[in-house]
Amino acid sequence: MLACLLLALLLFPLLLLACLLLALLLFPLLLLARLLLALLLFPLLLLACLLLALLLFPLLLLACLLLALLPFPLLLLACLLLALLLFPLLLLACLLLALLLFPLLLLLLLLSGL
Repeated sequence: MLACLLLALLLFPLLLLACLLLALLLFPLLLLARLLLALLLFPLLLLACLLLALLLFPLLLLACLLLALLPFPLLLLACLLLALLLFPLLLLACLLLALLLFPLLLLLLLLSGL
């Protein structure tokens, strides 16, 4: 039993050293593998995005065509509703822009001496 304990105590630092050396040897290989995987997957990602765009484009064209086929009063109503929804947002944007530009205008007037 004492011999096993001494053997374990002697082998433990060697085992740790072996694991450390293995990790140091494998780390650059792991980084290289990840880089190669990323380089291999990038064209696949681009291809997937291109295919998605090609699949969605006909649907977009179909939606535009269906919108154009709507009877004139419905199209006019849709535009009116869109304008009514966007008008408050436009007013808010103008108000915020005015509030942001007002201090600059005051500063400009103070510096110009008017």
